[in-house]
This record gives sequence, C-alpha cells and structure tokens, in this order.
Amino acid sequence: MDSFSNTDVDFIERFLCAFKTLGGNEQGFIDYEHFKQLLQQNHSADAKDILDLIKAENHVKNDKLNFVSLCSSVLSVKAVFNSALENGKAIIHNPRIDTRTFTRNKGSARISNSQNDKTAADLPSERGISKYLKGMLFNVNGDLFSYRYQLELLENSVVEIFATAISSKGELEAAVPIEILVFQDGKNKIFITSSTLKNNDGYCSLKFNFKKGKYILIPILLKWNVMGKSNSFDSLNLESLIHVEEESNITLTPACENALRIIFDCIDLDENGLLNQSEFDYFIRHTSGETAAEEWTTIEDNFKMENHQLTFDGFLELYKMVLQTDPSDVMNMLQQMGMNESLELENAMPFRLVVKSTGAKLNIHPLPVSPFREVSDKVLRKLAVEQGVSRKVKNMNDLFLFNHRLAHRATLVIQNQSHSRIMLKLDCNKSINCESHRGSLDFSVEVLPRTSIIGHHLFPVDNTQEWMVECTESFN
Repeated sequence: MDSFSNTDVDFIERFLCAFKTLGGNEQGFIDYEHFKQLLQQNHSADAKDILDLIKAENHVKNDKLNFVSLCSSVLSVKAVFNSALENGKAIIHNPRIDTRTFTRNKGSARISNSQNDKTAADLPSERGISKYLKGMLFNVNGDLFSYRYQLELLENSVVEIFATAISSKGELEAAVPIEILVFQDGKNKIFITSSTLKNNDGYCSLKFNFKKGKYILIPILLKWNVMGKSNSFDSLNLESLIHVEEESNITLTPACENALRIIFDCIDLDENGLLNQSEFDYFIRHTSGETAAEEWTTIEDNFKMENHQLTFDGFLELYKMVLQTDPSDVMNMLQQMGMNESLELENAMPFRLVVKSTGAKLNIHPLPVSPFREVSDKVLRKLAVEQGVSRKVKNMNDLFLFNHRLAHRATLVIQNQSHSRIMLKLDCNKSINCESHRGSLDFSVEVLPRTSIIGHHLFPVDNTQEWMVECTESFN
C-alpha cells in the first residue's frame, strides 16, 4: 500500500479510529477473539465472509489480528464496514499516512457535523444493564477537580460510558462535553481508553470491549467558560448567610438555605435524598482536606438521620451550628464547592455518570474528589501525538504541531524535540465557529526542550454548525 486514492485514505482514517476505539494496540494488533465477537454482534450477516477472508489471507498470528495487512485486503470489501466506522469522519485534503506507525502527516481537516459524523454506533440490541451515579466537576481558581469512580466488571462485556451535565434547572446539557478517561485499577494505573465519540443523544461517549476486572473512571471537563474568573468572596459576609433574631435565635437566610440545598443535592451521589457516611466524608475531604470518619458518630448522635444517613434538615442544622462557631469554615466550603459571591453554582458542574453493559454484571462506586488536570494533560498529549495529524512548524526538523480532531474537540499539541526552549504563538483566529479553553484563540506557549505541551483545546461555539480549525504559528 504505497499510495492511496483520496477515497481509500478517508476509509483508512475512519477504520484506524474505529480500530483504536475497539481496543487495538499501538503496534497495529487487536485480539482476534475480541474482534470476532464485536463483528458478529454488529454485522452478523457479513461476519462469515469477513472472517473467511481474514483466515484465507493469514492476517491472524498468535491469536492477534494484524490491522496493517488486513487494511490492505479490506479495501476491496469496505462496504460491509461502513456502518461500523462512522465515528467522526473528517474530510482529509492531501494526507500521507504511515500505516506502520499510525501517524497521519501533513494533512488539514475540516470537521463535518452531519448526523452520522457525530454519533457512535448503537450498542447491540440485546437487553443490557444500566447504572447511574451523580458527580461534580470543580474549577477553583483554575484548579480542576472531579469525583472519580471504580468500575468492577464481573465478566467480559461491551460497555458504554458517558456523563450527562446537569444545568442549574436540573436539565441535562448535551452541549457540555464531559469526557471520561479509563485506567486499569492497579499499581500502575495503565490508560485504557477515553471518550472519543458522540452517542445518539450527543454526549461524549466511549464504547469498549472490557475484560473482567476493575477500572478507574475519571470524568474531565476541558471547556470551562468560567476559566479565569475569580472565586473571590470579598462582598459576601455573615449577614448574607444568617439572621440573628430576638433572644439570639439564629436562622439561615433564604439564599444560604438555597445554596446548602444545591450543595446537598450535588454531593448526594446515589440521589436517594440522604447523605451516607462515604458521601459526607468525600465532601468534607474536598472542602477541608480532612476526613470526617471520626466525626460521623457525633453527627449521628446530634443531627437528624434516616436509616443511618444524614437528612437535609440535619445538614441545615449542622451548618447553622458551624456558622455560629466558625463562619470562615463555611465561606471556604462554599468557595470550594464552586459557589460565587451571589451564592450561585458558577464554578462547578454537576453531572450524572451513565454505565451501560450488554449484559455483564457490574458494580460502580464513587471515589474521593481529586485534581485531574495533570493526568488529563498527560493522556491527551499522548493521544494527540499518537493519533493526530502532524506537520513541521516553520519547516523545522525538530518542532511539530499535532492536531487531534474528534467530533466534539480538536487538541493542538506542540512537540519540541530540540535542546532549546521555544516560545511559540498559536494564532487560531482564522478558525471557523471555534473557541479555545485558553479564553483566547491567540495564545503563546513556552515549550521546554524535549517536551510536548498542549497549545489549545478547541471546541465548536455552535454545535449545530460546521467548524474548522486553522492555526498559524510564529515565534515570540
């Protein structure tokens, strides 16, 4: 396969993305039984012919399917794959593809927003299992945090995972692109997969054939419209939170009680209207850095409980007491939970995590709130370098720009292979219908020697319209 037609290149691009989404490794191989199972689930009518072709042409060795050799053969029968490969098709202009390393070089892409382009294939139609848990993402003075989750699968299964943002009115927000990173739950926390597609409802989704075991799920939000806003509480005082009535009776202001109701609902992860010990402990860990395990017995003895869980009335009484003894602690809690001076949830995003299995039994448990920027930057840099379209910057042999395009996001990564520090300006103002997580489409980055750095995460301003990324680089 020394040369390709434009049609063949477009097919290979989509096949390659699907191959990696289904679990293919970086050397171009996929577990044959895994591939066969997915093929039979989604294209049972054509599966025998395809498997016969694979067998006849010796594409399987040591129980591994060789993608590179298969790709050459499958071009002649690619029609049977089309419905399975629609996963964010890009129109490629004059690309060159190295199938040995899966690197796509010297290409530009225009992102199409047709219905087929933005949706993932449906799960198999058999009855499955769905589980839900609530969560929160936080942006506290630019530091990004989220709840994490442990997923345990009791058998091998195709699983879909996505998160639905929840607006201040309690409505689901498909326009907010919450992504999920998945790692093996073990000593090394090996990265497995992430949300690269959009499902039929418009949510960032991943669909993967997981093996039996435990996994860590990390929800991330890169498109923070509040990025750069201050979490200052200078204008918020104690009188905004409590009223002191005759005979020193203390009551919460309506604004304070409403803020506490919002927070209570956000940290009620199983949405049963009560806070269990783990939910309350995760909340205290995030807002104070301390554990509440030792105080739980005191809370049980002094505040309204139901089935050994804290009620909302008990939660209000607890914070009424704290406001009288240590109001600064409540101010800090409100700030850490993403409230602004007007006691509105401005710097946090509630969401509902959805896990769907084709039938395998599964368990999912929330884990404490943790920062995610460092781990997400590392993973997304790696994915951009491995899967993105690359080109030299200013024809330099040791400076590259990688453009990793998904249906909902494009990530630009600068890789500096030289031994010198470089200051590079990335001007994306000529892009169409785009906004950057930087807050500006024109941004300068410092790239240290032998490192890579994210320049922009770019998103469509209007999800219903086409969007195009164009970047001009210059040295500062």
